[in-house]
Amino acid sequence: MLSDAQITRVWEGMLGAEIRAKYFAEMSGRYVRYQKWGTWFTLLFASSNAVALLATIPQQLAWVRLTLAVCMTGASIYLAIAGNIQKAFDCSNLHEAWGKLYQGYRTIWEDTDSLNAFAL
Repeated sequence: MLSDAQITRVWEGMLGAEIRAKYFAEMSGRYVRYQKWGTWFTLLFASSNAVALLATIPQQLAWVRLTLAVCMTGASIYLAIAGNIQKAFDCSNLHEAWGKLYQGYRTIWEDTDSLNAFAL
């Protein structure tokens, strides 16, 4: 049987583990979205259609070509350096670990009156 202080610690631990598990799940999805949008952005501006479109821009709007080229270069550099896929993988692993910890706390929480609560 757990004391009131131990029950409180189990509750706080369970709540904290659940919050962190959900946080890392959200972060994993966010990094995947960043990678996806960066890839699409780069593909869009690197395609031959974009080059054909840029060729039709009048000389007075040459700054538009330069801006789009800089944006594509920036996106390419970001995708190479940011490592979003690795971050998503790491967050996924952290989500799994915090989820397991949450389940352990939940098992104890659901059986706080048991004589073998410490063994759980």
